[in-house]
Amino acid sequence: NDHDEAASLIHRDQLRGLAALLLSPVLAEPEKPQPYEVMSRIMRLVAWMPAEGRRELQEVLVDDCSEEEVLRGLVRRVRSHCDETVKRAHQMQRLSPEIWEGLMLLQLLWGTNEAIAQRLASSLRSSEWEPDFGQSL
Repeated sequence: NDHDEAASLIHRDQLRGLAALLLSPVLAEPEKPQPYEVMSRIMRLVAWMPAEGRRELQEVLVDDCSEEEVLRGLVRRVRSHCDETVKRAHQMQRLSPEIWEGLMLLQLLWGTNEAIAQRLASSLRSSEWEPDFGQSL
């Protein structure tokens, strides 16, 4: 069951697989049944995994997906899925737990972006590069 699987998701290599799935073009069209189901399952796994696993997933995303366009693409993909989930919930006239699971993943991506920004700011502060105008190129 998904809950048991999620509870064991704490190792970096397992979580890299989730990051790779999130980046897969297969999930690009959330209005189609199969991509919708796969993304919903990923979101459920993220929501149900222990906090340690979510922290590790965030580290994987910081390390492997820190390029702006990659992270933007992830946010866009998750947001599109969330939009589709809200649409479906409206059609069925009921709130779905998938809405909250999607918001949790968006929050994790926000935390990833914050961590990347902090690392960048820290590395800029620590690199005390001084130009040497005395030497010729």
